[in-house]
Amino acid sequence: MGVVQRWPLTARENELRTFARAWADRRCQGVVLFGPAGVGKSRLAVECLVQAGREGWKEERATASAAAATVPLGALAHLIPAGVDLSDPVDGFSAVAHALAGPDRQRRALLVDDMHLLDSASGVLQRQLMDAGVVRLIGTVRTGEPVSEAVQGVTSGGLSTRHRFGRAGSLQY
Repeated sequence: MGVVQRWPLTARENELRTFARAWADRRCQGVVLFGPAGVGKSRLAVECLVQAGREGWKEERATASAAAATVPLGALAHLIPAGVDLSDPVDGFSAVAHALAGPDRQRRALLVDDMHLLDSASGVLQRQLMDAGVVRLIGTVRTGEPVSEAVQGVTSGGLSTRHRFGRAGSLQY
């Protein structure tokens, strides 16, 4: 008998098709799911990440939290290669992008859960990695919560496809 690693996702075929269409667009830098607590944003985001993985994207995950937000780059620290000097943010972020891209330039899908809790430095690094084409974002944002300007920069301006969940969990466009 095998161990179930995650609950099956049901009644989300339309949302997954919407994700697949957005993800297939070469201009897409990310897909961000917005909605109130408890509607299933995180679970759907995980399934989107798995779908991207099946398409050859290297799966990366980060979870923002109030505790991680007290440390600059707290949520994304595990993605920063050892030895990268971040004392000069421009050179440091460039070094992170170069290291993550690697010699094979493998595509990376980065799931950032609870983006509204990201510290500004993590939001800026995330945006720069997206702009450099190193990662494509799958994110979740709880509506009604304040978000930093850096996170607003990631989720606005047509850079990412935005999807809103209603109270019942259905996507609204």
